[in-house]
Amino acid sequence: MRTCIFILLLFKVAVSSGQSFNWQADLAPVSKSGFYNVLLSPELVAKTKSLELNDIRIYQGKSETPYLLRKKTDTLDNTPIPMPTVSTKEEKDKKQTVISVAFDAAYQIDKLELEVQGFKFYRRNAYIASVNPDYNSRRRYSEPYIRLVDFVITSGKPTLIFLPGSSRYENLSVIIENEDNPALIIKGIKAYQSNMYLTAYLEKEKHYVVKMGQADLEFPRYDLSYFSDSISRTGPSIKVLNFRRTLPETVVKLGVFSTKIWIWSALALLIALVGYLSFRMIKEIQQRKS
Repeated sequence: MRTCIFILLLFKVAVSSGQSFNWQADLAPVSKSGFYNVLLSPELVAKTKSLELNDIRIYQGKSETPYLLRKKTDTLDNTPIPMPTVSTKEEKDKKQTVISVAFDAAYQIDKLELEVQGFKFYRRNAYIASVNPDYNSRRRYSEPYIRLVDFVITSGKPTLIFLPGSSRYENLSVIIENEDNPALIIKGIKAYQSNMYLTAYLEKEKHYVVKMGQADLEFPRYDLSYFSDSISRTGPSIKVLNFRRTLPETVVKLGVFSTKIWIWSALALLIALVGYLSFRMIKEIQQRKS
């Protein structure tokens, strides 16, 4: 039994499921060598492990390709996020309208746009909130929402809400203070991510892959960052293709023991020991019964 326990512990130390890039996509081929902008879609950004996008890499074969991470500051030119599921609830006792907004993934949401319908003249205070994971209805001072942004809904003006920071949200709530007025009708909600892209030098007739989704990676330090002012932001853009999940790799961390032969040998020995001990146990039980 002690031998079996030793083998189990040794096998557990020998083999560990290591971190790897969980997602990747191909870059469209380029017709000539030069700097290109790779637009980072909301679906792609949602699969990164870091809010600062530390875990994005571009590879050509096994070689890492340097890039510049850039963001457009123009608040009007954003990338649409897949449409959310929207449900509305009237809380008459609180004189509020609560709109629940659910996305199919935790997206980086930088802007929301509300399509509102109501009486010809209206002005309502409102706020965006996220669900409080620590909320307990039994606690007197516990709040169900975490207030994020306050805004005003006014007739005759577009309702645009800008969320601060680089946060990811899968569920949001819009709370409208109606006071003694009839509730407004929310006909639709659209969400946007600020345009983000990678600028990289790509060579003609070479295949490039962008990878992301590995935890605990630091942001890469490329020489290219010293020359960002010399590289145009208005270069040609290319798309990512065949966005897909990759299988995690197995990383072994025992130096001379880190070979597949040793691992499979240890596994075979473990199975043999378990089988032998099970056989002995059954035999002892049968002897006791006889």
